[in-house]
Amino acid sequence: MSHPIPSASAASPAHSTAAVAWPDAARHAAFDAWLAPLAAAQGLLPATLRPASADASFRRYLRIDTHTPGQSCVVMDAPPDKENCRPFVQVQALMQQAGLQVPQILAWDEAHGFMLLSDLGQHTVIEKLDPAAPQDAYAWYQQATDTLLQWQLASRPGVLPAYDEALLRRELALFPDWYIARHRGMALDAAQQAVLDHAFNRIVAHNLQAPSVFVHRDFMMRNLMVPTTPGGSLGVLDFQDAVYGPITYDIASLLRDAFISWDENFVIDITVRYWEKARKAGPGGRGQPQRLGGRLWRVLPQCRMDGPAAPPEGGRHLCTPDAARRQTQVPAGRAALFALHPRHRRPLPRAGPAVQAHRPDRRHARSRGLCLWPCLKFNQN
Repeated sequence: MSHPIPSASAASPAHSTAAVAWPDAARHAAFDAWLAPLAAAQGLLPATLRPASADASFRRYLRIDTHTPGQSCVVMDAPPDKENCRPFVQVQALMQQAGLQVPQILAWDEAHGFMLLSDLGQHTVIEKLDPAAPQDAYAWYQQATDTLLQWQLASRPGVLPAYDEALLRRELALFPDWYIARHRGMALDAAQQAVLDHAFNRIVAHNLQAPSVFVHRDFMMRNLMVPTTPGGSLGVLDFQDAVYGPITYDIASLLRDAFISWDENFVIDITVRYWEKARKAGPGGRGQPQRLGGRLWRVLPQCRMDGPAAPPEGGRHLCTPDAARRQTQVPAGRAALFALHPRHRRPLPRAGPAVQAHRPDRRHARSRGLCLWPCLKFNQN
């Protein structure tokens, strides 16, 4: 996941890229050799090269100004022995075909892992949000769900990797492996392990049965960019891990964000409006059973949030308990991974508020066989 860093003026010689640290002289030399002809063709100013973002992988991004005042490009530095850029290129093309605002690939040296991209700006949408002012966030979330729907409407099978059981279980394992064991330093007893195993089995079964669409996998406000022009579309970043999987995944990622929490009424309101738009926007003609709206219609009426009150008669809340729990567990696991893994070493954000939002009522959840109370209690301290 990338996070933009404010730009800074460079003070290096006119044709030098020495202001950026390189792992070794050979890679620095290979970069300079790749950049030199591009600088002339694209109007780049090598002396302005500087870090553009931090990333949770071996990939990094650099920003470089152009001769046009106020305009810049972004360089992806992805060592080919550690990062495969082909998924990025594939998904970028799919999103571009779907009409989404994504970075344009201006040049790519696959052998060395260098890529020149258009710059979508320096401000993510989450920078514009205040949890105490949901009324100001409403328009941003409407734009985000419009973008998500546009992406889902382009879905077709056999293009992206399947979000299969192996991938689901690998991601779910981040929670016990990195959060419970590594961060909390705890070992589950037999009863707790049985509860977690049962919950994970239910989560996997539910997601494998859900209708499939293109899934971004990190569709959250930290990966959506503020438009650089008034009335423009949100920019979309960090899409290289996209898969073909459960339709509920990305809307849960957006509204059960590990980095910002909202009142339940706000979450339900945005989700319902997204659902209504999806029902109307499905591709295909009359009688087409695979319309996206029809698929959501079959999935979402079976969904609810576990809470102190039972679902209303004849209806249910509109976020799957399985998706909500997954959005509780995996961000906690990923956050612990980023904090503890030698490659990442980030401060671990406190998971309490996010977990509080998902804490199930024990009686109501037990009736569904989905209670994670023994594990969620770890976030109380």
